[in-house]
Amino acid sequence: MRRAALLAAALAACGHHAPPVATGSGSGSSGPSPRDELVGDGKAGEAADEAIAEEKRLAVIEGAMNALAPVASQCWAAAAADDYHLAGTVEMLIAFDDQGRASAKATKDTANDPVLTDCLTRVLTAYAWPRDRMAGQAVQLPFAFTAPHGQNTIDRRLVPKAGQGAQLQVLLDQTNSGDAAASMIEAAIDPGKALELATATRDEVWVFLDPAQVSGATGALTKVGALDLAYVAKGRTRRVVAPDAAGARVVILAVPGGGEDAARGGSLPATAQVAWPKGAKGPEIKLRAKATRYPRTGGATTILLESAAGKPVAASAGYLEIAAGAAVPEHQHEHEAELLYVLSGSGTMIVDGVTLPVGPTMVVQIPAGVPHSFTAAEAVTALQFYTPPGPEQRFKKAK
Repeated sequence: MRRAALLAAALAACGHHAPPVATGSGSGSSGPSPRDELVGDGKAGEAADEAIAEEKRLAVIEGAMNALAPVASQCWAAAAADDYHLAGTVEMLIAFDDQGRASAKATKDTANDPVLTDCLTRVLTAYAWPRDRMAGQAVQLPFAFTAPHGQNTIDRRLVPKAGQGAQLQVLLDQTNSGDAAASMIEAAIDPGKALELATATRDEVWVFLDPAQVSGATGALTKVGALDLAYVAKGRTRRVVAPDAAGARVVILAVPGGGEDAARGGSLPATAQVAWPKGAKGPEIKLRAKATRYPRTGGATTILLESAAGKPVAASAGYLEIAAGAAVPEHQHEHEAELLYVLSGSGTMIVDGVTLPVGPTMVVQIPAGVPHSFTAAEAVTALQFYTPPGPEQRFKKAK
């Protein structure tokens, strides 16, 4: 009722009113309509017509607000892909011409995010307003956005790209998720291009989605395929080259995380090198073909990277498979953060009591100590990371 009252007041304040509704009882009839018999002729009848028209417009607006609420949330998600602190109120004025065509603009904006206001403008203009009821009208709609404590899911399609020769997307970092345990960056390298030769300033896990070449332990380029991995420990030097005939995509997990401003500007945080440094070591390459797959009821996990005796790693990496209809019961990792890069499929994840849809273009982050569960609507595959490593070991014992 509060929303209805607010919308009614907003509509009346615009000073626009629909023309009186026709009162004839049929073609060529001059007799009184049922409405006339109840309220009489003249001003009382016009007032009744206007009240009916106003009620119909209010119903249209109320229906639009209900239908647009999830779309407005998607607008927030698009704008908050680089910073989850986005909050504020945006009041949108929608004006309808005599044909009922809509145009929208922001009249008040305390969120101050052009991505958000542009999205709302396009959504409200494209919405299927009933032209016969809204022609000649104007209405002002308020949208209030509150920043959460953090983001657990982000759609990769909403994340901007930056860089030349290799475009970078900051999928997860402290700024857009609220968790500093690790950052996830995707690099799309153009055909025949390379990421600059550089020495890592923190531990990095590179999982290749496409064939490429990466510098090995001695600096010589080595061919890798889809789901092969390179572990670049802090202080090691790396170089990645895409094939001449095709580009190459790679998912990079950096530990620890933080705010990835350099990557948002198109440059990976690292110490650039002109030539391979004398005595430098390259990354350790792990081939999927040599990794062990651990099947279990409802799915399987292939562990691509884990700590070994005398060779600890900052994060584990795995290829996760979940069958359609399978459910992962609620659990939590007391000391480890979990990050997922969904490759295919969809389902529903519940994180700390909040239900979140998960699709094939999403990334997920779950901080340490937070309860979570998942149910697959269709078969799901994903890259799964834990930092620090440890929880992946349970897959070896699963039945």
